[in-house]
Amino acid sequence: MKNERSHSISEEVLARYFAGSATTDETRQVEAWANQSPANSQQLWQWQVAWMDARAIRGADYTDSYNVNKAWKKVKPAQKSTHRWSIAAAVAALLCAMVVLYQYSQQVEQVKVAAVTQTKSVALADGSTITLNTASEVEFPETFEGQTREVKLKGEAFFEVAHDPEQPFIVSAGDLQVQVLGTAFNVKQAANTLSVAVKSGKVQVTYKSEQVILTAGQRVAFDAVDAELKRSESTTLAEADHFWRTRRLEFKGNTLPEVVEALNLAYDQEVVIGSEALNTCKLSVSFEAEKLEDVIEIIRLTLNLEVQRTPDQYILTGNGCLEN
Repeated sequence: MKNERSHSISEEVLARYFAGSATTDETRQVEAWANQSPANSQQLWQWQVAWMDARAIRGADYTDSYNVNKAWKKVKPAQKSTHRWSIAAAVAALLCAMVVLYQYSQQVEQVKVAAVTQTKSVALADGSTITLNTASEVEFPETFEGQTREVKLKGEAFFEVAHDPEQPFIVSAGDLQVQVLGTAFNVKQAANTLSVAVKSGKVQVTYKSEQVILTAGQRVAFDAVDAELKRSESTTLAEADHFWRTRRLEFKGNTLPEVVEALNLAYDQEVVIGSEALNTCKLSVSFEAEKLEDVIEIIRLTLNLEVQRTPDQYILTGNGCLEN
């Protein structure tokens, strides 16, 4: 190799330097030569790039200390192609950047809506609507592009889903998934429980491999402790699930235990029956936007009960019920 800048370094030394097999003195010799001038430093850098390109292109004999002379002879043609490889690398980097930008542009923006102290209605791009209860949050894509329409719920919400059999609507709430084509239903997620109540249409509720199909007026409850889905045919309970929106409850000859269960669900407070004699009592009455204390008072007067109030409970007691 003819070196116009300096004749103090042999080809063998340079080859061993690039191959990593140079002695300490040879390494110092190369570095000292490179430090003599900017031109030497630039030349060493170009040879280093050419060596690395040749090693990548032609194989492992560039790192074999026994073939360093053979390897060095291949550096010159590789050095000539350095500019070509630099252009190729730049083009590849540009293509990668274009792919990343394209993928980013194809991502649909996620929207989060929260209702803190007041209920809130949300209109989705497909024509569906979501009514959020207080202390609830829903997340959904700005537009539904895939094979399904998926939303995530924390808390409680009522869904009125636009009919589209080609693109099922899926609500994820905790460990449960609710899938529909077009219907109206309520989903409530609490600390250890989750319930789904259908107002119209049909939904499929899934927990792991277990599935339950619900139609209008039906509900299913999931208890995290028992880890199972429990279906209920009680339209009264289903109505209680919607109470936070409708503010209406109607009982038609329901037993007192059924009434109490609905009140606990609707008002999220605890009402208990303190006497077994009251279990056969029946009630036919409707309530519209009444406070729980007023509801309890009406029940007391209607069924001739006694009520004990504690900080946490309403306790209903008595010897029996008046015949209506």
